[in-house]
Amino acid sequence: MDSLCKEFDRLERETPTTSNEEDIRQLQLKWALISESVSSLASELAESLRSIIEPTVASKL
Repeated sequence: MDSLCKEFDRLERETPTTSNEEDIRQLQLKWALISESVSSLASELAESLRSIIEPTVASKL
């Protein structure tokens, strides 16, 4: 995760503010890095919530 943040920061510094194909490619790469880093965290959160909520729902049935 730390390496992804560093890579994102590097791309952030290097990406110009004008729009062209290279800029779009850089933005797509940034999005892929963000998505990749958040994906595992979202899965962990979902699993944690499931383990908390599942017994509560089962006890109400």
